[in-house]
Amino acid sequence: MVNLKKVIIKTFTYFVIVFFGSITTFASADEKYYGSFIYNSDIPNALFFIDAIKPADSFELRKALRNHPIDTLVLASPGGSVWEGLSMAGIIFDRNLRVFVPEKALCASACSFIFFGGGERLSDGRLGVHQFATSGGGKLANENQTQAESQFTVSEIIGFLNEFNTPRFVFERMFEDREMYWFNEGEKSRLNSQEFTLDDVVKEKLVNFYSVKSASYNAANQSNPKQSSSSSSLTKEQLVTLIQKGLNKIGCNVGAADGIWGNKTQDGATRFAKKAGLSTSIENLLSVDFIKALEKAPDGYCPKPKSIKLNRFLSIYDITCDGKVATNSPWKIVHYPKEKIIVITFNDNSDAAQVRYKGRELYLVPGFEPGEFFLNGNGDVYKFEYRNKNCNKIIAVAR
Repeated sequence: MVNLKKVIIKTFTYFVIVFFGSITTFASADEKYYGSFIYNSDIPNALFFIDAIKPADSFELRKALRNHPIDTLVLASPGGSVWEGLSMAGIIFDRNLRVFVPEKALCASACSFIFFGGGERLSDGRLGVHQFATSGGGKLANENQTQAESQFTVSEIIGFLNEFNTPRFVFERMFEDREMYWFNEGEKSRLNSQEFTLDDVVKEKLVNFYSVKSASYNAANQSNPKQSSSSSSLTKEQLVTLIQKGLNKIGCNVGAADGIWGNKTQDGATRFAKKAGLSTSIENLLSVDFIKALEKAPDGYCPKPKSIKLNRFLSIYDITCDGKVATNSPWKIVHYPKEKIIVITFNDNSDAAQVRYKGRELYLVPGFEPGEFFLNGNGDVYKFEYRNKNCNKIIAVAR
C-alpha cells in the first residue's frame, strides 16, 4: 500500500529543489538590463519585459537584439508609452520574434501592441486592451491640436495592427471603452498562434524566471506603499510637469514644463540625481519622492552638463517614420568633419544627400526646420531625428 504521507513529502521536496534550484541558477548567471528589458545568460535566447513601457525602451530593445541571439520575448507589462509600444511592436514584427505571456502575468494596453506584433504568440496570462485617450489640457486653443494628435495616434495604431493581420474583433474591443477589456479564453485561443514552437523545457525556464523576477518586483512595491499611493493620484503628465518645474527652478534648464519626458528632461533629472546621491533608475526619477528631493534643493544646485564633443557619425542607421520602418535599406553615412558635412546614401549607393551640421543641429534642406542629433558618452552620434512633410518624426538609430 502506498504511503501517502511519504509521497506528499517527496513531491514537496522535489518542488522545493526544482524551484529554489532555478533561483540559484538564475542568480549565478550573467544578468544584464536594457532599459525595461532583462537578459539572463542561463536563457540566452530570451528577453523579459516585466515593467511599464518607458521612453527609449525601443532603443534599448534594438541594442539587446544586436548583442544577443534573441528569438523569444516574455511579456508581463501593464502598458505605458503608446509610441514606444508601437515602435517595439514594429521591431518584433520585422524580426519575426516569438512572444509569450506567462500564466499569472498580464500584458495590457500598449503591451498588447507588442503581443500582436509577434511572429508566434501565446498568452497563458491576461491580455487586455482599451481605448486610447490623451491627457491634453483643457484650453480651448489647444483642443483642435489635441484632437488631431489623438486621431493621428489612433490611425497609427490601426495601421500597425492591420500590418500584423490582427483579427477585426480586437479593434471592436479596443475602441469601444476606455476601461480595460480582458480577452476571455475563447478570444485568446483565436489570438494565440495555432503552432507555438517553444520547447517545453525552455518554456518552464521562462516561467520560473518570470516567477522569481515578478516576486522581487512585487516585494519592492510593497516595501514602499507610501510612494505608490501618493504617485497614483497624479497622471504621468502631471508628474513629469512637476519634475520639469523643479528641475528648471534649481538650474537644470530642461525647457518648457510640457509633461513630456524627453532627452532634456532625462538628462537634467539624471544630473540632479547623481549630485544628490539618488538612484538614476527611471522608477526613482518618475516618483513623488524625487519631486520632494527637488523641492529641498536650493536654487542653482543643479550641476552644469558635461560638454561632450562630437567624435563621429557611425556608418549605418536604421530609419523609422512615426514609429514605422521607413525603408528596408538602411542609411549609410560618410562623415567629413572638417567640412562639417555628412553624406547619406542607401545600400545601393543611390539618392546621395549632403547634409550640413552646426552644433547639434542638422540642416537637410534650405528652408526646412533643422534636425537634431544625440551623442553618447564617447561623442558618437547614436541617433538623430527630424521631420518633413511626410513624417512628423523621422528617427535614425545607429546599428
